[in-house]
Amino acid sequence: INPERNITSDWLWSPAPYARLRFKFTKTRSLSLDYRANASQPSVSQMQPVPDVSNPMSTKVGNPNLKATFGHGFNFRFNDFNSETQRSWMINAGFNYTKNNVSSVSISDQNTGKTASTYTNLDGSWSANLMNMLSMPLPGKKFYFRSFMRFSYSRSESYNLGRSDVVTGDLSTAESILQYVNDDMLNKAGSLSLNVSPGISFRTSVVELEVRPTYGFQSSRNSLTTANNRNIHSYGGRFDGTLYLGNFVLNTNLRYTATSGYSSGYNTKQWIWNASLEYQFLKGKNATIGVKGYDI
Repeated sequence: INPERNITSDWLWSPAPYARLRFKFTKTRSLSLDYRANASQPSVSQMQPVPDVSNPMSTKVGNPNLKATFGHGFNFRFNDFNSETQRSWMINAGFNYTKNNVSSVSISDQNTGKTASTYTNLDGSWSANLMNMLSMPLPGKKFYFRSFMRFSYSRSESYNLGRSDVVTGDLSTAESILQYVNDDMLNKAGSLSLNVSPGISFRTSVVELEVRPTYGFQSSRNSLTTANNRNIHSYGGRFDGTLYLGNFVLNTNLRYTATSGYSSGYNTKQWIWNASLEYQFLKGKNATIGVKGYDI
């Protein structure tokens, strides 16, 4: 309708290769390395240079100069299972990096309270993760050890709303909004997560017992909004037991969970106990009737 508001045609070629290298040492042991790249273009609303004034107090305008987002992903995986010792081990690690991530930018006029926002490209977004699982019987093969560990960290950058000085003039284009943006408004956020859950079990033809403690840690850091920084601890454990007495099966599980690091009044500590009694009958014990109790 109005040629002055058209988005200029722009062609961008972004080859996004994929590669996999796999070693199969045996039928139960393998190693794989993967690399995957991906590209995504900004949406029309993010690029359209026409202000959206449906809310007079909060206008939005696209940025026709946005670049396509490009990501790199790396993944490593190793798994091994020994049928003789019944030992199973798996480790997985990944890393992702994003270039030209599309981020929202907002500034406000402290005199009127009006907000204007647009979009820009930012680098500096990446994440890494590591996971390990191990399962193996102890000597005698009545006791069994299991372990699970997961670690992840992510980092991102964004501009923080409300840290600009008083702004005046026309804010109907992306350029007019971005001129007020500076490095002092850039918030760098990091999030770390760690979860560990070892366990040991005892098994015979009559009884099965397992004890599994758990621990989790989450940490968040912001370079600007430091009031939101947190270190959260979550810990506890569970006990599971099953007793086989002829055609009767008695099962119980007890779980304890607790948290610390939240604001006053939001940390929790709780016990949950569930149990069931079942009777198995018919040929091959193919039918079961029982009763279960939750939150006892």
